[in-house]
Amino acid sequence: MLGELSPLVKNEFLKWCRKLGEAVMLEAIKIMVKNNGRTFRYLEKILQEWSVAQVRSVDDIQAHERLKSAARRDTTVPFQKKPSSGGLSIFDELRAGVGL
Repeated sequence: MLGELSPLVKNEFLKWCRKLGEAVMLEAIKIMVKNNGRTFRYLEKILQEWSVAQVRSVDDIQAHERLKSAARRDTTVPFQKKPSSGGLSIFDELRAGVGL
C-alpha cells in the first residue's frame, strides 16, 4: 500500500491537477512509472516541461513526446570506427605494451 501524501505534496499535486487537468496528470504519472520515477519531484519535472511546452491534452502530450524522441534521434552521433591496427586484437596490443 502506498503511503499518504504529505500536505505540501498534496497541495502541489492538486495545483497541477487544476492547471493541466486530470487526464494530463494521469499521463504524467504513467510516464513517470514507465521511467521508474519514484518521487513527486520527478513527476513535477515532467509537468513543468509540459507546462512550458503548453501541453493541455493527451494529444498534445503524444505530439510533444514524438518531437522529443525525434530530436534525440537527430542528435545521435555514431561512433567513429578506429583504423585497424594490423590485425592485432586489443589484447595483443596490451600484451605488447607490457612486454609479454
